[in-house]
Amino acid sequence: MAEDYPDSTFIGVDISPLFPDSNEAPPNLGFLQCNVNDGLPFPDSTFDFVYQRCMISFVTIYEVERFVKELIRVLKPGGYIEIVETDLNYENAGTLSKNFIEIGNFNN
Repeated sequence: MAEDYPDSTFIGVDISPLFPDSNEAPPNLGFLQCNVNDGLPFPDSTFDFVYQRCMISFVTIYEVERFVKELIRVLKPGGYIEIVETDLNYENAGTLSKNFIEIGNFNN
């Protein structure tokens, strides 16, 4: 996206330092390592667009509301939030998946 929209600024946030070398990234792309459980390290109304994905595996159903409120907090009025998650209900799960579901108690 940073390459497709060079007049915009993009900031990636993750708890893990899995970001590309700064020499490989476009100049309008930055990365910040932080723990979002502590809140997002940005002032209110910072972003026009917030994209969040793959958090469902790391938060409980009780924490989802707090995370969404934090996304809304950093979003400018009239901005847009996109949340992408996977479905934890498995269809035609194999033996390994069935064991994982039973251990993780994901269907309850």
